[in-house]
Amino acid sequence: MKWISRILILFGVAPLLAHHGTFTDYLADKMLTMTGVVTEFQFVNPHVQVYFTVTAEDGSVARWGAEMVESPGILKKRNTHWSRDAVKPGDRIEMVCNAPRDLSIKMCRAQEFRINGKRLY
Repeated sequence: MKWISRILILFGVAPLLAHHGTFTDYLADKMLTMTGVVTEFQFVNPHVQVYFTVTAEDGSVARWGAEMVESPGILKKRNTHWSRDAVKPGDRIEMVCNAPRDLSIKMCRAQEFRINGKRLY
């Protein structure tokens, strides 16, 4: 009978172990602050994502992406401003996010998020 309870515990814990670790991809102690223009917004599970271009002082343009920790459903519950139409291409974005472990990837984890000056996240 003990083996049955161990199997049930294993199946209960397995989904938790399957979820990726946030800070395996991002640095918990290194933040980036960026300003750019939205090119794409994906209000999808498991994590909402926004893609944007950042123009450096030298005029070079880089395409970045950011993922939120929460799913669309959780974002809607926490803040009524979130929807599929909350962010549109061409919107101005201000982002504070955890830096990626590999800077060549150009993807970060959003901590603060403003669209056209309005704080959404």
